[in-house]
Amino acid sequence: ITKKWWLNTKVNGKGVFLYDLTAEKPFEINVADSNSDVVKELFNLAVEDAGGEFPSFLLEMAENEEDAPGCSELAARQ
Repeated sequence: ITKKWWLNTKVNGKGVFLYDLTAEKPFEINVADSNSDVVKELFNLAVEDAGGEFPSFLLEMAENEEDAPGCSELAARQ
């Protein structure tokens, strides 16, 4: 999340949702397809923040889950 953008995606980069927080109704339209450069930049920041890569067990879980926003199966277990 930045002052302008809110990105939600699985750790494998699939199921991307990008919202422009400066829009009148920011969560009404997913603008990921028209802002692939922003998606890439924010995703790369997330990977960097994770130490350069995501753990393999998370990547495996991401491949087996539906592309949808919200909690992952891992979060639901807690």
